Amino acid sequence: MRKKYKKKGSIFIKLVISYLLFLSVVVVIFIVGGLIELMAFSGGDDINRLLPSETVMENGSLGPLDAVYSTGGWVEKLDEDYRVIEVFGEKKTAEDCYTERQLLEATRYENAKSEYHFIWEPFEGGSYLFCYPKDAVSILLNFQIGMMELSPAAKSVEILMLILLVADGGIASFYIYRKIRKPLKQICKGMSRVTKGEENVRLSLQTEGEFMEIVDAFNGMLERLEQEKSEREKVQRERNQMLLELSHDLKTPIATIKSSAVALSEGVVKEENLAHYYETIARKSDRVNQMADDMFTMLKMESSDYCPDMKKIDFCEIVRQICAEYYEEMSRFEVEINIPENEILVMADERLITRTVANLVTNAIKYNQTGSGIRIEICETRESVSLVISDDGAEIADNVRENMFKAFVRGDASRRTTGGTGLGLAIAKGIAKKHGGDVTYRYEKGWNCFCLTLPMYFKNVKLLKLK
Repeated sequence: MRKKYKKKGSIFIKLVISYLLFLSVVVVIFIVGGLIELMAFSGGDDINRLLPSETVMENGSLGPLDAVYSTGGWVEKLDEDYRVIEVFGEKKTAEDCYTERQLLEATRYENAKSEYHFIWEPFEGGSYLFCYPKDAVSILLNFQIGMMELSPAAKSVEILMLILLVADGGIASFYIYRKIRKPLKQICKGMSRVTKGEENVRLSLQTEGEFMEIVDAFNGMLERLEQEKSEREKVQRERNQMLLELSHDLKTPIATIKSSAVALSEGVVKEENLAHYYETIARKSDRVNQMADDMFTMLKMESSDYCPDMKKIDFCEIVRQICAEYYEEMSRFEVEINIPENEILVMADERLITRTVANLVTNAIKYNQTGSGIRIEICETRESVSLVISDDGAEIADNVRENMFKAFVRGDASRRTTGGTGLGLAIAKGIAKKHGGDVTYRYEKGWNCFCLTLPMYFKNVKLLKLK
């Protein structure tokens, strides 16, 4: 019986989940890292509110300056000659007029002389000069990508992001290795053991659904192979036993024929005994011939290539003919025959079915050594017809019942006789199987009952080629 294992889910689902988790971690790392870098660039304030380009309107007016004031900065409005005409906020420098060169020098980021950052934003009819204390604002005022510089905090964030990405990839890879490589290795190891000829190999894993399906299929395959091997060995043993029995059964009549022939050829047989010797040779020759014919028939029944000559026949008429043929042999018993007068049609090989019925009748006659009655009865159902041949002899022993339909089995001590080949029941069962039926045995109310069952003939059913 195949052992059931607990499945741990689908490896496909787990791989998808692990991929989504990996992707989610990557996205979170980039989002958090971006926010940290933005905070590092902006110093924690909203950078847009500090940019002159976002504060100066198209008409030259100013938007809210709260962000500028919060840093301690101010804004100066200049005319076309760069004179200060208006100040927004608290001015902390003394200049009230600039030259263009002064403005260019003051708005350079590298200007280390001043304590303030200056950003110059022209508009039509003048310009604005935004002023921020350097100790309050740590932004990069030149936003050209090629000239952007990272702060030490931003660089640390990038290094941390790289480490987290590598760690996340390593964890995902190790997880996949554990879930895929380990069960595959055990499966390959089991296959290797089978290849080396080891028997009773079974895989026992607690893993995901797909691998458990492979494990179940592998164990099931091994079970079937072992069963087939056991069956082949059993068939081979039976064939060897059959050959031994055949050689033993042939040895006695052949030896008798040889000794009789030698005695006749040497002239040592008296004239009044010649007829007896000739009769002995003929009888033993018939036995050898019958045994060879039985063996040939049995081997044909075991062959999948042999096909009976199927045609429509009246099964009741076949049984009547056999009963008439063996009437003399059955005369020493109290015989009860119950055969319907109507036709019961079956599709069968008439010669083989006749032989089957004859084998069952002779079996009841030969092996009923202690009883006095024989019953022959035909029963029919909607789909099949059964011939039941019963005798009231000794019950067949249980150990004999298991093998009674095999070749050369002749019964126990209470039902043993001489002259049989031990192939009758084996041939009868083989012929019945070839016709889609069967021969069975049961002991019922003091009677040994052998039942031949065949499928009924139906005109509207296309017959299949039986093998």
